[in-house]
Amino acid sequence: GKAVEAPKLDLNKIVEGGLEQQADFIGGIDKFRNLVRDNFDYADFEGSGETISSSISFVVERDGTISDVRATGPNSAFNKEAERTIKGIRGKWTPGKMQGEFVRSRFRLPLKMAFE
Repeated sequence: GKAVEAPKLDLNKIVEGGLEQQADFIGGIDKFRNLVRDNFDYADFEGSGETISSSISFVVERDGTISDVRATGPNSAFNKEAERTIKGIRGKWTPGKMQGEFVRSRFRLPLKMAFE
């Protein structure tokens, strides 16, 4: 039998799914969530008595940095602050892997906060 070669991996392309190993924040996703919580500026939202949610996505680059941070949700001020917070977090990611290579991959993080 002939060996079937896997298609050549385009290392510049952003992989949306099907990774052998997902990207992960060094220290774990809970540490990342805590950094988001601790660095989020709540000033504009305190006292509103509402729960606001947003879906954040960004690209984990092959070198462990992040780019293309986007937040989508009904509250534009919340989205903007979520983007600012994510961009400001210092810390590297372990990139996702495919065919044994580190690849650029999209990471999605739901964010929901309740304001008293």
